[in-house]
Amino acid sequence: MINVGALVYAIRLDLGDQKRLMYSDYDITRSLNHALHVVSMELCNMDSDLAEAEATLTLLDGCAALPDDYQNIIATLDPSENPLTPYPRTQKLDQSGYRISGNKLYATCETVTLAYKRNLPDVAAAADSIDLPAPFYDLLRKMVVSQMNGGQDGMLSTVSQTVIDLASKRKYSRTVRPMPFSV
Repeated sequence: MINVGALVYAIRLDLGDQKRLMYSDYDITRSLNHALHVVSMELCNMDSDLAEAEATLTLLDGCAALPDDYQNIIATLDPSENPLTPYPRTQKLDQSGYRISGNKLYATCETVTLAYKRNLPDVAAAADSIDLPAPFYDLLRKMVVSQMNGGQDGMLSTVSQTVIDLASKRKYSRTVRPMPFSV
């Protein structure tokens, strides 16, 4: 978890604005939220476990609103933990299917477990925290400082590669790999 207050203080140090004369807290928070959106999109695009979330939706009249942080779907399960199949709009829903239309999920079950890729939530105050591991602290700090200084040229490609480097080895880092020779 990254403490927003500590991150904003580090950003102010990098900007040389310890006395809060050049940038308001609102400006820094707005830039930090922009950086969080960029990192969130990268994490979703690379299928990182850092962007995964799960929610149980209760359907009323076969319909439930998707979570506010919903980005894209991983899986949908019925109450018996059986996977549901996505149905096109032209096909009538039955017990084994679901449909997403707009910001709503439609199914015939009473409850559905939705595994999905999420957007990272915006931050609003120094007391907030960001649900990312510590190595992302420097990335976010550098992104915000770069944006506040007006230097966005090439930032997105650098961010993409950095997010891939930070997040790609998390899921299978302890996997035992067979050696190419035998002893």
